[in-house]
Amino acid sequence: MLSTNIIGNINTNRILRSLWEREPISRIDIAKALDLDKSTISKIMSQLIERGIVVEKDVGDASPIGGRKPVFLGVNPEYGAVIGMEFQTTFARIIALDMAGQVIIREEIAINFHDYTLPQLFEELALRYAQRLRKKGWRVIGASLAVAGIVNPIKRAVIRSNPLSITSPVHIGTDIQERLGFPVFLENDAKCCCWADLVNQRGQKVKNFMYILGEIRTLNILDQVHHGLAVGFAFVIDGKVHYGHNFASGEFSSVFKRDSFLSQFSLSSDQDILQIESSPILRKRIFEELAANAALPFNLLNLHAIAIAGDMVAYEKELTPIFEKAIRDNWSYPDQTDIQVSFTPFGPWAVAHGAAALIIEQLFALPKIEDVDGEIRPVGIHLFQMIEEMEAVHGRASIPGVEAGTVHTGLGQNPGR
Repeated sequence: MLSTNIIGNINTNRILRSLWEREPISRIDIAKALDLDKSTISKIMSQLIERGIVVEKDVGDASPIGGRKPVFLGVNPEYGAVIGMEFQTTFARIIALDMAGQVIIREEIAINFHDYTLPQLFEELALRYAQRLRKKGWRVIGASLAVAGIVNPIKRAVIRSNPLSITSPVHIGTDIQERLGFPVFLENDAKCCCWADLVNQRGQKVKNFMYILGEIRTLNILDQVHHGLAVGFAFVIDGKVHYGHNFASGEFSSVFKRDSFLSQFSLSSDQDILQIESSPILRKRIFEELAANAALPFNLLNLHAIAIAGDMVAYEKELTPIFEKAIRDNWSYPDQTDIQVSFTPFGPWAVAHGAAALIIEQLFALPKIEDVDGEIRPVGIHLFQMIEEMEAVHGRASIPGVEAGTVHTGLGQNPGR
């Protein structure tokens, strides 16, 4: 028989998830949606309000027969800030969001992997931006890093990354988390785009889609410098990010690629990829090849939409008809299913935004019954408890004269690469 404490945690997680997906919402509507007793809702809500996680947002109208006016509740956007980072070979994008997903900081800075290991660089930047947020009165509740390659998010390990020349596992260890004083996360860059969309569209019915991240960048592939378009795929199936066997889902190489070339595409020369921005003819060829590769899993899995992120959003007018045609041509039946090709509103910041959004989603996620790879990542009320316990050990930084949780405008602009 489940203990009262376990049942209470289950109900708290269900309430948090429902509130996050449907806010603003009244206690009565949550009770109806979850089939819980009103007294249970009121007790748990009182605890969440006392802890600063939930706030009262508005008062509705009384019913025609009178009675008490409903009070609408929502997540407190000022509960804390989350930090998301994307590391590429020569620069990093850093973004900080409040609990409502509003941008507090957004900056792009140069980085150098010759002077730092990946864990050292992450810890240095997480500490730097946490200090900046705390000086503005923000509580820091987590930092997340996104990189290209095969990533085990449960063990916080980069298993392999060709762009970053990582050929054996590199961990963001628990010791880093303990020194920083808040939870840390690690994720693949394309999968972070999925997290950005899942948070942005929470409560909606879009549950099966494909993400294609395309970034034009300098690549260091197995100690060889290479310039051009880098592509990663990610899939959301039944509302969940799909990881596949050994977390390698979404690693892309064109079925038309020649083995001797470093590019992911079937080009006559590695140098051709350099012309993708200047040559519409070459760009069309690459986009058609990418669309042909994407059409097969899109139709095989009967997905609802394709979302495109990164630098490729600048080519929306070119990409949309190419992808729509490729999917139609690959479909087996005369009655074509709906094809939705969308472009992320976050542009080149989709990865960093998704890294931060991942933390927010985990705060309101329902715990998994089964463990993953022998470990369970804390989510829901357990993650809130973990944050509060770490604060109790490290202390929550406060600055005299600055009210904690005050809403601030962005501290940095995108200076360009």
